[in-house]
Amino acid sequence: QHGRICDSTMANIFIIKDGMIYIPPLADGCVAGVTRQYILQNLTADFLFYERSVTLQDLKQADEVFLTNSIRGIQWVQKFNDSVYTNKLTSEINDHFLLKYKKDLSISEK
Repeated sequence: QHGRICDSTMANIFIIKDGMIYIPPLADGCVAGVTRQYILQNLTADFLFYERSVTLQDLKQADEVFLTNSIRGIQWVQKFNDSVYTNKLTSEINDHFLLKYKKDLSISEK
């Protein structure tokens, strides 16, 4: 209705442009995903996330795009229509996510 993108059918979306990481706010109608929430609560010391509306034009012009859900974790998007994305910062975020998650998992098992 408003030309915004808030998520995919089964995942939250993050876009990266010029080193800035953007995520649509819940107010735009995206699902309050578990992995989305975990990233925003646990990785903000390592990365800056900016909640703002994301448009189709933002998606087309992004340098990187990744999706998150509780089954697959972080999944890099390689291509959307004619846009091809890199995964440098996405890989760094994923590495931090996996380390933090495994650490939290081992603490909760004790």
